[in-house]
Amino acid sequence: MEQEDDEEGDFTTAAALKKLFLAHEKPQTHTLVHEQLIGLNCNDFYENYLADGAKYSFAKFYEKRGENEVACENWSDPKTTEEKVYDGKPVLKQRKLTMKVNVNSTFVKVAPTTKYFKILERSPTMIILRMLNRTADIPYCATFGVEEEWFLASPSSDSAKCAVLRMSFQIIWYQSTLMKSVIKNNTDPETKKVMGELMDEIIGKNGHNFVERVPKPKIKPAEAQKKP
Repeated sequence: MEQEDDEEGDFTTAAALKKLFLAHEKPQTHTLVHEQLIGLNCNDFYENYLADGAKYSFAKFYEKRGENEVACENWSDPKTTEEKVYDGKPVLKQRKLTMKVNVNSTFVKVAPTTKYFKILERSPTMIILRMLNRTADIPYCATFGVEEEWFLASPSSDSAKCAVLRMSFQIIWYQSTLMKSVIKNNTDPETKKVMGELMDEIIGKNGHNFVERVPKPKIKPAEAQKKP
C-alpha cells in the first residue's frame, strides 16, 4: 500500500524498512513465524501493547481469546541474580502473566499457564522481548517450555511511524522424554496459531499496518518553465 506525501521530511519505503531486520539476528534455534512491517515505531508499540495498562495488552488479547482468570503483573526490576540475566543477556524489566488456557484434550480441558516476560533491549529504535511459557496439569508439562522472541526495530527519525516486527519461538526441553515428537507436533502448530492471531490483531483489527510513504518526484526549475 502506498501513500504520497507532499510534506518535507523523512520518507520510509518498504525496501528501506526491511533492512532493519538485519539489526538483530534471529536466535539460531528459533523457528521463524512472522517478519512483518507495522505502522508503529518502537516507542508507540511499547505504549500500545507492552506498557502497564496498555490499550492492546497481552492480557486483553487472551481475555478476548476466551482464556480464563487472566492476570498480569506490572513491569518490575529483576531482583535475584538469576532474574537479572536471561540467555546470557541483562534483563531490563520483567513481569508475569497467568491464565487458565482452554485445552482441546481427552485428558484435561484447562491448563494453568504462566507467561514470563523479559525485556532484553528497549530504546526508541529497538525492542527485544523474550517470553517463556510454562503450563501445568497437562501430560509431560514438566519436560518443556515454549520460548518466544519478539524483535522490533524502527528508523531513528522521530517522524517515522513504522517498524519491523519479527516473531520466532523454540521449545526448550527441561527433561528427557520419549514423547518429544508428540509434544512438538502439538505445540508447534498451536504456537504458530496464537502468534498469527496476535499479528492479525496488530495489523488487522487494530489497524497498525505499515503504509509506505513515497515522495513525489521534485520538478526541476527548467522543467517547470516549460509548462504552459
